[in-house]
Amino acid sequence: MGSGILDRRNAGTRWMKMAYSVSEFTYQFDRLIYAHGDQLAELVKQGAPLIEHLLENRRSLSGILAHRREKEGYRARHLLHRHPAGAYTLWMMVFPAGRCTPVHDHGTWGLIGVWKGEEHEDKYERNGPPHIMSPLLTKTGETRNAPGAVTALLTPGRDIHSVRNPTDSPAYSIHIYGKASAPSHVFDLETGAQMTWHTHPAGIAKAWGYQPSLANLLGLRNVTSGELLNEIRRRLRDTADPNGQTYEAQ
Repeated sequence: MGSGILDRRNAGTRWMKMAYSVSEFTYQFDRLIYAHGDQLAELVKQGAPLIEHLLENRRSLSGILAHRREKEGYRARHLLHRHPAGAYTLWMMVFPAGRCTPVHDHGTWGLIGVWKGEEHEDKYERNGPPHIMSPLLTKTGETRNAPGAVTALLTPGRDIHSVRNPTDSPAYSIHIYGKASAPSHVFDLETGAQMTWHTHPAGIAKAWGYQPSLANLLGLRNVTSGELLNEIRRRLRDTADPNGQTYEAQ
């Protein structure tokens, strides 16, 4: 009899893994935001098991990716959810084979989980306080992130890393990022120099290995095309004179 109860519990656990959806994840994460939104270490600690649970449902994630590609085309990232109050965003990322990121931080908390493929991560910390303009970095560790692995990011200091895909196949991951509390940076390990999207958009884009987009040049990240258009309109309104005319570029 005890064995039968155990079997039913195991069956229920398997059903929960198959049924756990993005909407269920965001519902539970919203509750964490409400309870621990100002306690970031606790938020990340309790959020990691939810990400792990979501990563187990690879069939559902594969279906979501196929649907998004049909709707949006092949992209490196797809926005899955944006918290109504802007507390966090949820993304699905595709990391190409052989790709390597520069050393960078995020200016916010985050959780990153791999659900297919493999990523190698090098972690760093500053040799000085965050306000130092050219901080030298010390490598503190490296990990091999296979499917199911989750990386936690906490700012300041515990959100600096670089990621590479040393395999010949793409890697697929889920990323959740909080609302930015500080600018994000790209670091030069040799000189200690740091760049931000606002001060060096072209340099940042080059470091990431792609041509800068209009959003990059405007210092914007993680925005949809509609949000980009609204920001352009806002900036044009800000340059208008009292008579309603906009200033022409000289």
